[in-house]
Amino acid sequence: MRDAQDKLFQSYRTQDLFVPEGSVSAVSTSIARLNEDFVQAQARRIVIEAAVKQAREMQARGEELDALPQVATDPAVAAFNTQLAGLAVELGRLGEKFKEGHPEVQKVKAQIGQLKSAKQARAAQILDGLDAEYTQLRKREAELRGAIDSQKTQAANQSRKATELEALRKESDSAKSLYEVLLQKLNETDIAASIRSNNVSVVDRASPPQDPVRPQKRRSALAGMLLGLVAGLGLVFVRDYLGNTIRDPEEIERYLHLDLLAAVPRYEEENDSLATEAYQNLRTALLFARGDEGGQVVLVTGTAPQEGKTTTILNLAKLLASSGEKTVVVDCDLRRAQMHQRLGLPREPGFTDFFVQHEPLSALLRPSSFANLFVLTAGPLPPNPPALLARKTLGTLFADLKREFDWVLIDSPPLASVTDALLLARHADHTVLVIQHDKVDKKLVKRSVAALRKATPNLLGAVLNVVDVRARRYQYYYYPQHDAAEPAASRPPAAGGGSAGKPAAPTEA
Repeated sequence: MRDAQDKLFQSYRTQDLFVPEGSVSAVSTSIARLNEDFVQAQARRIVIEAAVKQAREMQARGEELDALPQVATDPAVAAFNTQLAGLAVELGRLGEKFKEGHPEVQKVKAQIGQLKSAKQARAAQILDGLDAEYTQLRKREAELRGAIDSQKTQAANQSRKATELEALRKESDSAKSLYEVLLQKLNETDIAASIRSNNVSVVDRASPPQDPVRPQKRRSALAGMLLGLVAGLGLVFVRDYLGNTIRDPEEIERYLHLDLLAAVPRYEEENDSLATEAYQNLRTALLFARGDEGGQVVLVTGTAPQEGKTTTILNLAKLLASSGEKTVVVDCDLRRAQMHQRLGLPREPGFTDFFVQHEPLSALLRPSSFANLFVLTAGPLPPNPPALLARKTLGTLFADLKREFDWVLIDSPPLASVTDALLLARHADHTVLVIQHDKVDKKLVKRSVAALRKATPNLLGAVLNVVDVRARRYQYYYYPQHDAAEPAASRPPAAGGGSAGKPAAPTEA
């Protein structure tokens, strides 16, 4: 290791080389700069050589040197050209007044000749300057080429010296690494030799444990079961506490203080008979509440849009009509009328034409495809429905309908959006509120019930719509499934379907 380091030190002393570690050699930088200067001088020489060659050819053809770029851009030549142009204009002006031999004409021509001679002399002077610059550039180009060759030779010598130094440096590093490895092994051997005696003795034999220290599976499983039970109960209580919708039929009586007229299940093929029973319960409730004074006006409304009130009216109307009761459905939803679409009828003329066009009621009523069932569609939608529903003639309309029909069923907008239902409730003998299961905030429903009670004392009860009959708590509200042989014509379709906003189209009852 010492020999290798001494050899490297002597090489550093004898070699004339200095290149800082991680940097570029000064010779390489010098070569790069000389190459740039050489390329610039060569490019300039080529340009000057081309200009001189072009000038010689123009002189040989007897042409003026004005077309040469170096001459054309010269300020003196440009001044001469400007003066010549002015004198040419002056000569033309004098030629119109005087003849060729006039003194003024001769004077201008003499000036033109002098300027042309001066311009040619300046062009010749510029050409001489180009020749001198061309000679100088050739000389500089040769000097730069020689300097580049000299620097390249010096760079080759430096590269060779750097290679030799690198080989010596690697040899020194290798010897140093080998020395360090051998020194470490020697020290380890000395330490092992110094340990003469062994004072370790076996006190007792270790015995393997029968059970693992951790994890304790039995304790972990018991703790997990308890934690899961507590978390599950907590989740149930939290969901029940945070639930702000009507999810239980008892909540209608306990929270809203209303009678539950019917609980209509979500429509599915297997529970079609349950929906039929629910609507029959609603019909029965209306029959029990029926007065003795003839026709009855029943308003069916809801709290929020798409709760299934229109479908409830249609199914109830079909059941009443199928039992021989003469029934009419009045579409008073003057904002989003849908009754005409459900029954496949045109919307106009209709309810609003009775007030606006003063059409007779008999011309506005239309029979449906069901026996004993008639429809009064909405007609043209007015810009201000509450103003129309607040007219005194509305009571006259319902009185005429009561004299002609046994049941007058009114479809209205939801209570939470507009006040149309409250205006209609004043003329209704019975009001039924449709509430979709687990959809609308119960506080909003309670406010709607309070508003209805202020508007009318004839709030009959509520219908809980789109109930999930597969839930355990609802099974006892429904009768068992009817026999498959029961005719399908005796059952109206259930409201709601998968969604209260898109119920199944009513079929013939």
